[in-house]
Amino acid sequence: MALVPWKFSNPFVDPRQQTQRDLILGPHKYYHNGLYPANLQDGFYSVLNEAIRGSNLYIAYVWESGDSDLHNQRCIELGAGCGLVGLAAWLQGATVLLTDITDALPHLERNIRLNTDHIMKHTPEVVRVNPKLGRKDTPTPIPLVAESISAQTLYWDQPDTFPDEDGSFDIILGSEILYLPEFHKHLLSTFNRLSHSDTRILLTFKPRGFGEERFFRLAEHAGFKAQQVNL
Repeated sequence: MALVPWKFSNPFVDPRQQTQRDLILGPHKYYHNGLYPANLQDGFYSVLNEAIRGSNLYIAYVWESGDSDLHNQRCIELGAGCGLVGLAAWLQGATVLLTDITDALPHLERNIRLNTDHIMKHTPEVVRVNPKLGRKDTPTPIPLVAESISAQTLYWDQPDTFPDEDGSFDIILGSEILYLPEFHKHLLSTFNRLSHSDTRILLTFKPRGFGEERFFRLAEHAGFKAQQVNL
């Protein structure tokens, strides 16, 4: 085992100092507000929360590919961070609730406003949902409503912070939320509270040896059916 000093690959660009990063999702441009809190008492969480991680990008591109029909689906994202995944689902017609801890809400709400304002201004008030693979129907124009995406505080171990719409979510999203094993049981309890019998739960993560495999054993023991897809 060796400790390798970590550094940015580009010595001339420090993403931590960028006020904004832009990504292209299909016909849309996603704006990531990169302003970091002045007081980083919990520097690890702050950087992790505001970073755009590989798993975020993957699931966002899955939505944009059109393989999933999200129109009229109620989605909730746990540990939303910068909100990229939930915003990508919103662009496909879902009604989305983004959740995170209280300290993350200002950053999350800034990203929502920045992106919805831009998209609603420069894009017609419809978004085209691509047909699923193998289907012959044409893309369907649907309304894109800024009020269909919102954010609120949610702590997995504090049931009083849960949304009023318990049990009404069709899709639960989570990207890189398995890195704290001590919260795995709380996360499963949260799944139970938010889901109904047909709810789909999509989790993306990079295996880091933080007990991810144990989490899925716990999930199956709790009655969830888990299927792992290697990327």
